[in-house]
Amino acid sequence: MTAAAASRSDAGAPRLYAIPAGVSFLDALADGVLRRFPDPLALADVRILLPNRRSARALEAAFVRRSGAEALILPRIEVLGDLEEEVLEATLGRGQDHLVVPPAIGDAERLVLLAPLVARFLQLTGRSRPAGAEIHALSRALARLADSLALADADLSGLESLVPEDLSRHWQQIATFLGIVRDHWPEILAARGRLDRGARQVLLLRALKEAWAAEPPAFPVIAAGSTGSVPATAELLALVARLPDGCVVLPALDSELDDEAWAALAAEDHLTHPQYQMARLLERIGCTRAELRPWPVPAVEEALADPALGARRRLLTAALHPRALHPLPADVATAARDGLTLIACHDRREEALVAALLLRETLERPGRTAAVVTPDRALADAVHAELQRWGITVDDSAGEPLTTTPVGGLVSLSLEVVAEDFAPVPLLALLKHPLLGLGETKETVRAFARRLDAFRNRDDWLLRGPRVAGGLGGLIREAERLAVAPEDLARLRRLAEIFAPFASDGGDGDARPLGDWVAAHLAVLEALAADETGAADRLWAGEAGEAAARLFAELGEAGEDDWRLTLAQYQGFLAGLMAETPVRRPWGGHPRLMILGTIEARLLQPDRLVLAGLNEGSWPPAVAVDPWLNRRMRAAIGLPQPERRIGQSAHDFYAAAAAPEVFLLRAEKIDGVQTTPARWLQRLSVLVPDLAEAGSRHPMLRLARGLDRPAVPKPAPVPAPSPPPELRPKEVSVTAVEMLMRDPYSFFARHILALRALEELDADPHAGTRGILLHAILHRYMAARQTGGAGSPEAELARLVAEGEKAFAALAGRPQVQAVWWPRFLALARAFIDEVARDEEAGRHALLLEREGRLTLLDGRVTLTARADCIDRLEDGPDGAQFVVVDYKTGELPAPTRMRAGFAPQLPLEGWILERGGFAAPDGTPLAGRVAGLEFWKLKGHGRTPLERAPVKDPTDRIADAAARAPSFLERFLLAGHPFLPAPHEEYAAYPEYRHLLREEEWRVHLEGQVP
Repeated sequence: MTAAAASRSDAGAPRLYAIPAGVSFLDALADGVLRRFPDPLALADVRILLPNRRSARALEAAFVRRSGAEALILPRIEVLGDLEEEVLEATLGRGQDHLVVPPAIGDAERLVLLAPLVARFLQLTGRSRPAGAEIHALSRALARLADSLALADADLSGLESLVPEDLSRHWQQIATFLGIVRDHWPEILAARGRLDRGARQVLLLRALKEAWAAEPPAFPVIAAGSTGSVPATAELLALVARLPDGCVVLPALDSELDDEAWAALAAEDHLTHPQYQMARLLERIGCTRAELRPWPVPAVEEALADPALGARRRLLTAALHPRALHPLPADVATAARDGLTLIACHDRREEALVAALLLRETLERPGRTAAVVTPDRALADAVHAELQRWGITVDDSAGEPLTTTPVGGLVSLSLEVVAEDFAPVPLLALLKHPLLGLGETKETVRAFARRLDAFRNRDDWLLRGPRVAGGLGGLIREAERLAVAPEDLARLRRLAEIFAPFASDGGDGDARPLGDWVAAHLAVLEALAADETGAADRLWAGEAGEAAARLFAELGEAGEDDWRLTLAQYQGFLAGLMAETPVRRPWGGHPRLMILGTIEARLLQPDRLVLAGLNEGSWPPAVAVDPWLNRRMRAAIGLPQPERRIGQSAHDFYAAAAAPEVFLLRAEKIDGVQTTPARWLQRLSVLVPDLAEAGSRHPMLRLARGLDRPAVPKPAPVPAPSPPPELRPKEVSVTAVEMLMRDPYSFFARHILALRALEELDADPHAGTRGILLHAILHRYMAARQTGGAGSPEAELARLVAEGEKAFAALAGRPQVQAVWWPRFLALARAFIDEVARDEEAGRHALLLEREGRLTLLDGRVTLTARADCIDRLEDGPDGAQFVVVDYKTGELPAPTRMRAGFAPQLPLEGWILERGGFAAPDGTPLAGRVAGLEFWKLKGHGRTPLERAPVKDPTDRIADAAARAPSFLERFLLAGHPFLPAPHEEYAAYPEYRHLLREEEWRVHLEGQVP
């Protein structure tokens, strides 16, 4: 009797088979089908139903692999999760005139239709202008709810009565809203001739079931790999199991679980167990676990007889037991560990590197295959990147979101620059984008961006420093003021023309229909990406370009005029859509390596499996919070609780972890945050206590930690640049001397290499720029006071404020300056007038303002220079003329300890130069006299004391100390060729702009913090 005839003899009993965990499901399935149908023509009549497309492609490869034939007629392989009418008709063997199924609505189209409903709901609940990202997120949740209702055979009928009055008003409002959606959403779909994807899938599955129930197919049908989580799928599986030539093959059913625990799995409190869905499926089919038979192939028989694989399954069963942990016998625990490795890595990067090394090692053994399985997309991308160091490209089933591609970056930046009012950071990011053309060559545009980035006219930057007000128009006006090159000005004006479609018309809160925003956005993108020929083809080229084009086409076709949204809402809504739009990498990766998500990996089993990302919140996933239905509402309408997803994830883990060679990977920290091991790892560690300890000694972990580390650390030498004396400056300022004393290396970088840190983009107003501004204002005011004399305090205050207005007028386009600095200047002005008047009453008058002094040292080989902010003359003393040297400060004052230690020599050196005749009097003769005081004036402009005066204690001693120390430093570093070492005294180092040049971690740690 043939196998087919034998199957017909007991047509009433369900035929269910199981392929245990630890066996390659698709290979075993292909082997069994080939054994049952050795005739190639008979094989062509077989219909195999699989859950997803990835498994269908993999089964085709398994048939070719198992047959060993050069040519093979494959059976029909169809995907239950994605049935189409054509597939249905081909499966039934005839057309279905009575079955007219509208097409499924596209994801973007559905969200666009749901978004206006959600936006109105949010407005009714008190949010007048909800964010686009929030509208997208809630629309996506509503779309998922529609599919869940269809797939679970549930509906929203009577929902209003299901929400008791004791619940909050929020849930009452949601229930009312969902009632409206329930009544009107089918009408919206019908008007467009569409169906929800979930409802359409259920309709096709039930049509197939009803057709086969009415007339059983004349060909063999095998449903394999499905767990029947969708009721319509479970009904079809129940029918297939009883067809004359049908059978169902279940994946990774646990035969080791005790009967009492199995019987309890159907309860809701065991949703998180890996076998929960299997128990429910058998219950739906009307079959007990004892009635299942092993799939009749040698691989299954060997796996069931293999002590090591049996011990592994017993270990996993015990670790995932729904009730309590039961210790395993020592021999079983030992056998179960064979081929099972748990590796805890420091962080995600180390985890990715270990996973990549495990894949790379597999290639050393001919014919062996390996896969990394993880739900963590960031980790999958990191593994993909680590493999590039060996030139290995691996197919990743999930691809990457459109947002992270160059096309997605340009789409996002084109909106961000407008939303940020053409702020410097997004503007430069846009101008430096690789797809930007502006109707010119890439090289021309990139050079334009670099010039704009670094443009300055004297002390005025165009994009750096405080932001220019007025958006792109204000930037163009500032560029004209600063005399930017005409061709670059023309490009800025061209940019303004390109973004004209986004210009506000000032009406209706600047809200437009979605279709208008899409059309305007496409016009902007085409103009931005245009090359020198005017074509923007490169924008839509490749997988990412095609995905973006499809998304915009769906948005344009689905746009409704009754939903008006602002640019900010459009930006947030589009960002959500792009994040969900996958871009598949082109196929052609290594044939023996894969990176898979947990769903794609369910039926695949390469020789080595690396299960990565095993932390709570990743694998298993965090329990999703449904914004539309709480737990009570879900239970009332027949929807499963969110924990069921954890059970499905647990089944994926159980099936994969039972394979012969498995590596379990997790990161102890992600982005610096401590993680929690997956609950399954915690249970495994209890049953096999030394599992983690053994993994900590694994060679791959050691290799990963040593891969980028030299075998024998060789400390880098301490930076000690030593240019020849003739290249060292022979004229230095007193501020440079202070830098030389505090940090010789920073002196080398600034005064020999002439390195200057760029001003930050879009910087907040800071003390350095403010100091330049205030010094200029005070100098002009004091010069006018010297020549014109002093009037009343109010008149002097008005004069000083007038000088300030002139200076601030040049910064009228910098709103941060006007908002922060101007009020402080007004407070400072009054305090400054009062202090100057008080000094003049005491006989102290400003003599020199912003005057340069010079002093030759070391036999004329070095010149010391200084620019004193102000030198006041006191009444003559017994020894002649007396002076006070004043330094205006907008930053922090030197600490007294630093003054006493001699590491703040600027003001004392100015006093020394004065006493040595280095400053000229107003008549041009050298100024002669004694320095009676050194003072800092801190120009705060806020607080109770907008201006603080801080006299230096013991000025004579400070001047003498500086006069003794400075020449020795100048001779050593400028004449004697001494190397410029890093700061010898860390507590006095204060030049962070050069710190990164030192690469301290390469050498300082080996010196225990000491610099020779």
